[in-house]
Amino acid sequence: MNKLWKYGAITGIMFTMLVLDVSSALSAPKPKYSRCKNSQEYCLRRGDRGRLVDDLIGGLICVGIDNVNSEKKDDPDYAVFTEKVENAVKEFQKTANIKPDGIARPATIKAIQYGC
Repeated sequence: MNKLWKYGAITGIMFTMLVLDVSSALSAPKPKYSRCKNSQEYCLRRGDRGRLVDDLIGGLICVGIDNVNSEKKDDPDYAVFTEKVENAVKEFQKTANIKPDGIARPATIKAIQYGC
């Protein structure tokens, strides 16, 4: 009887862990990224969300653009390219002599990575 109880408790814990893992995976938002015109590369802009946006925010912080600290999320799946991020991208683009339009095209992303 004791062995049966132990087996049932372990099975119950494993099932609970599985359900929690599956439910968290199902509740994570689906990433959304914009594509550049005539390209397979991403051009991150306002409204995009996901890990690439989180990486962009981290890069902006790394190069000294501090006004996006509040946009950094504990879970990178929840990072959103907000107006604040757009303004930070523009600020960086001005310092890097890139057209300051607030869209993180490959040239902007590479410049951020280089500066970090």
